[in-house]
Amino acid sequence: MINIEETVFTAIREIRGTHVPEKLTRETNLKEMADSLDIIEIIMEVEEKLDADVSDADLEDLKTVGDLVTLFEGAK
Repeated sequence: MINIEETVFTAIREIRGTHVPEKLTRETNLKEMADSLDIIEIIMEVEEKLDADVSDADLEDLKTVGDLVTLFEGAK
């Protein structure tokens, strides 16, 4: 079984590279860590890795990394 949280964290590290907070947690604020283009790239990467689709409407409420993990947990 794929670990959704680890998949999200890995995608963030791949897209953001050295611009990831030293301690990345579920409470990390997405918008303080990445711009909207990076967030879209992260979501697309996770969608591809998990073979999942999330609706654009669900993306508007994302505030933290944990919100993103929860969104993908519901998409599987």
